[in-house]
Amino acid sequence: MTTSVLARRGAKCSHLRRRKRSAVATVELAICLPVLSLIVFGSIQATNLIFLQHATTAAVYEGTLEMAKANASNTSVEARIQQVLNARQVVDSTITIKPTGTEISRIPPGTHVTLEVTADVRSNLSVFGFFAAPDHVTGRLVATR
Repeated sequence: MTTSVLARRGAKCSHLRRRKRSAVATVELAICLPVLSLIVFGSIQATNLIFLQHATTAAVYEGTLEMAKANASNTSVEARIQQVLNARQVVDSTITIKPTGTEISRIPPGTHVTLEVTADVRSNLSVFGFFAAPDHVTGRLVATR
């Protein structure tokens, strides 16, 4: 065989190897891309959920600090909690002060007061649906007046 014939066979073999490698790479991408996407977007959802839990807990904590003031009222405590929630861009939340129907300024010293913030998960997550998440996240703190 002459060198030109060997060179042509080598070129054909090289071309076939490149096509096979390209096909293998395509199959690897088809298998790995959905898994990688699930990991990335699932991680985003998880961190958003953790942030939401932290935001509700921080808001309740700030509410108890407001409640500790001598001139505190239900309105001032709720306003402080809402201010923290707004700063963290938490929407669709409810604020509950227990015992219900009691004005904080009239509660005798030493009484336990429960502050609770419940936020809707679906309206507060930027990415949703990659894994099961609760419907609501609640931050709760029991403090002594």
